[in-house]
Amino acid sequence: MRDSERPRPAWRGDAGQATAETAVVLPVLALALVAMLWGVTAAVAQIRCVDAARAGARAAARDEPESTAVAAARSAAPPGAQVSVGRGGDEVRVEVSARSLGPGRLAGLLSVTVRAEAVALAEDSVGGDPPPPAAGVPADAPAGTRPQGAAGGGAVRGGGDRGSATVWATGAAAAVCVLLAGVLALGHAVGVRHRAGGAADLAALAAADSALEGEREACGRALRAAAANGARLARCTVHGEVSDVTVHVRAAGLLGVLPPAEVRSRAGPADVAGLTSPAGPAAPAGPP
Repeated sequence: MRDSERPRPAWRGDAGQATAETAVVLPVLALALVAMLWGVTAAVAQIRCVDAARAGARAAARDEPESTAVAAARSAAPPGAQVSVGRGGDEVRVEVSARSLGPGRLAGLLSVTVRAEAVALAEDSVGGDPPPPAAGVPADAPAGTRPQGAAGGGAVRGGGDRGSATVWATGAAAAVCVLLAGVLALGHAVGVRHRAGGAADLAALAAADSALEGEREACGRALRAAAANGARLARCTVHGEVSDVTVHVRAAGLLGVLPPAEVRSRAGPADVAGLTSPAGPAAPAGPP
């Protein structure tokens, strides 16, 4: 058989294809990793702003000086955060905003401003509230859905390596995108949980401030405080001077199909067993 009639190996025409496609896809994967780190950083800053706004609102609700409320918020906020305190009627509103920078040299390009707000009812307004609206009822917890999929593949004799780099690159990019979406969703869920915790604490404190005026009055204040913080009051009871509330906060967007975050909080005098004051744990009771 003459050399011109001999079949040429099919793989010779694909030499370097895998290397070239890998060189193209690696920068894309690197950018996806940077975006993931940026998302985590922004989520952490958002959570810190939520906690800072709650701390500032609790201090302002106790009729502390504005400087004390600002200091309480800044102690829990990201570095360089801006804190504003305002009051309208019996509502004390604290807003915390901070700039979350991107990773490395992309700090300026990927910077984003995150903010959070908390609303508390001032303690000096006890007894002057309007009649409370009708109490809410617990929300049903809808079951989430999970998509399903299938994949398949095949092989061709004589060209088993043809297109393998493309498949690898596509699979790696898809995996990174799914991981990025999961990290962002987790960060959002944690933020919602913290927001629910802040709403529950402020609602419990509002109810405890007027516990001696009866459960209806106290739970009416708790309902207002929860609604002002974007939560829904699911349950409220008052025993003596101790309030016990549960709030629900539902995530936004596609995560809204998931059950809402549920947080329970109790508030009352600092010397009541099992409770802590906003300033810290209650001191142990002295000898009789």
